[in-house]
Amino acid sequence: MKLRGEGLVQAPVERVWQYLHDPAVLKEITPFVTRLDRVEGNTYTSESEVKVGPIRGTFRGKLRIEDIEPLKEFAVILEQGSTMGQSSVEMRIRLQEEEEGTRIEYEGDARMSGLLARMGQRLIGSTVKKVAGEFFTNLQHRLQEDWA
Repeated sequence: MKLRGEGLVQAPVERVWQYLHDPAVLKEITPFVTRLDRVEGNTYTSESEVKVGPIRGTFRGKLRIEDIEPLKEFAVILEQGSTMGQSSVEMRIRLQEEEEGTRIEYEGDARMSGLLARMGQRLIGSTVKKVAGEFFTNLQHRLQEDWA
């Protein structure tokens, strides 16, 4: 499944970059994430409590940040599993400073197996859009709280 979207936050790119690389901030602002602990370097263990339609489950796995071009872009690779199935996401994140703030664009692919895959792209696609919207809103609120 293709993932693509963008959001604009009212903060300089340096601050946005800092927040997007801080596991404590990411855990706080990312819907479903209940744990994000650095293992070493840019590798983290992750845990998410996921709800898609009537299905709920705890996913555990690893998150890696790669191909880092400071203040511009990076790749996120997330591999998690649960009794509901397996999921893997490879996503490219790009930051662009604009007059109004920082535009964050994301583009990538998600692969799922098990019950999640059987739920269908339509339901999962709408959940992804909702989660992305909540993420950008939460990021903006956190930036405003910390830098007001």
